Formats: sequence, structure tokens, C-alpha cells
Amino acid sequence: ATVTGSMRKAFEFGAEWAEEHGVPVVFNLSYGIDSGLEGTAGIEGFLDELLVEHPHLVVVTSAGNSGPGLSTVGIPAAADHVIAVASYFTEELASSLRGRTVGGGNRVVYYSSRGGEVDKPDVAAPGLAFSTIARWDQRPVKSGTSMASPEVAGAVALLLSAAEAEGLTPTFDDVRRSLWASANWIDGYTALDQGYGLI
Repeated sequence: ATVTGSMRKAFEFGAEWAEEHGVPVVFNLSYGIDSGLEGTAGIEGFLDELLVEHPHLVVVTSAGNSGPGLSTVGIPAAADHVIAVASYFTEELASSLRGRTVGGGNRVVYYSSRGGEVDKPDVAAPGLAFSTIARWDQRPVKSGTSMASPEVAGAVALLLSAAEAEGLTPTFDDVRRSLWASANWIDGYTALDQGYGLI
């Protein structure tokens, strides 16, 4: 199991590596646990402090799979400065990976965690993927915010790469605002469901 101490060590290592090599570092954290009071966990405070001290780090994390109720964003997705990701799927994606038709149109997945106590999630991304997991697992198609988060981490890496090619050095806040500004609103949902929309 992942514990706060091991996560802190990983983030601290990434911060040191970024400084040593003079490059930004993007973290994907497809992990979270339910929260009694969003935004108050020790790891959330740690991440907010770390990102202020090291503004060229970007932390992307799954919002959680405890929806559709309000105030269900998990730990550490409620941290102010991380990018929390909701899960979304299209009928086409569901059909190709699940092998069946899913009616009702494209949508935020019903169990994707919602905001309330905090202004999260930040954005939504496809949350259905074929996983290269061990062959003894009979369910290679995985779904949820843990699949959506790496989609956003990949997009962030592309944004940072393009920025570097232009001689720019954006901070985590610049990256987050870029995602917010370019997201596509998903009709039929509120900001508590999707944040600023689909990346």
C-alpha cells in the first residue's frame, strides 16, 4: 500500500531531480483514498507547499471514484495546486474497449468523484483504457479516474515540451490555467462534475 511517507519521498526525489537537471517534472498519481474533510490531509498540505517551493513541478492526480455524490474528491486530489482529473467516456471508446454499445451519449462517468467542499476536479479526460497488466488478471480493460489522470499527465508533458521549444518556462499554475482555458465544456454537467471540461 502507498503511504504518506513513501509518497513524500517520491515527490521530494522528483523535486531534487528537477533542480539538478534544470527541467520540469510531471507526476501522475493514479491513487487516492476517501476524505472526511476535503483539502485537510497532511499529504495535501505537503503537496501545496512543495509546488509553491518548486513551481516547475506539476502533479496530476485522479479525483477518485466515489461519486456521484458531492464532496467526494479523494486524498490528495483536493490539494489546491494539483490538477485533479474526472473520468469521462465516449460511446465509441466504450464500444471499442468493452465490446458493447453503451447508450446515453458521451458523459462524465457516474462514479467519478465530485467537488463541493473544494473547487475540484480541474478537468476531465477519457477514463477507459486497455492495460498492460499481468496476464493472470482476467480484466485487462480498466476504467476510472486512475485511467484519466495519466491522459492529462501526458498532455501536460506535451505542453511543457512545446513551451521549452519556444524558450518558455511555465510554472504549474501556467500549465493548469492552460488546461482550464482550452478545455471543452461537457453539456449536461456542472463544474463540480467536470471542472473546466474535457481536455
